[in-house]
Amino acid sequence: MEGKKERLSNFELMRLISMFLIVLWHTTLHSTLYTNAYGFLKFLLDVIMCFCLVHVNSLVLVTGYFQCNKKTVSTGKVFKVLGTAWFYKVLFLILFLFFGTISISKVKIFQELMPIDYNNY
Repeated sequence: MEGKKERLSNFELMRLISMFLIVLWHTTLHSTLYTNAYGFLKFLLDVIMCFCLVHVNSLVLVTGYFQCNKKTVSTGKVFKVLGTAWFYKVLFLILFLFFGTISISKVKIFQELMPIDYNNY
C-alpha cells in the first residue's frame, strides 16, 4: 500500500473543535442573548468569545498546514463554494419573504439575488 498517507488525528480533532467554536462564536455574537446580557452572564460570554476567537487563527493555521504541499490549485472548488453560499443566500431570502420576517423593495430583492454582496454581513 504505497502512497497511503498516515492520518494525523490530532490535527483533525483540532480542526473539528475549531470549526465548532467558530460556529459557537457566530451564534453567540449574532444572538440577542449577547446584546442583552449583563453582569456575570456578560462576563461569561466574553470569556467564551475570547476563547473562540483563538480558534479562528488555529483553523487557518491547520488548514494552511494541510494545503502547503498542494501542487495544483482547483478553481472549481472556489466556484463550488461560491455556488453553495449563493444557494443558501437565495434560500433564506425566499424563506424570510415567505414567512413575512422581512419586507424589502424590489430593488433590494434584485440586489440580494446577485452573487455580489451589497455591504451585508
